[in-house]
Amino acid sequence: MSFKKKVITIDEEGLKRAEAIAEEKITLLQSAMKEAEKHIHIDDFKAFSKDFIAYTTKKIIDKSVLDENFKVKNLVGGDNSKHKETS
Repeated sequence: MSFKKKVITIDEEGLKRAEAIAEEKITLLQSAMKEAEKHIHIDDFKAFSKDFIAYTTKKIIDKSVLDENFKVKNLVGGDNSKHKETS
């Protein structure tokens, strides 16, 4: 004979508290996504939901580095095709 689990009692008040906490977390995550999407594209929801502050910060820094590399490339003439002189 195998053991079968049976629910004997449910703490209704504890369950309601847990549901309320879960709803607050969902609302917070949705608010964080809405705010973050003003600045970045969220392409990894799991990573974002695990630590949305670190995820957003990294994305902003990565974007900043890419923008800075683009500026430097243009300053040193990385793509001179538009500026080449014809002889």
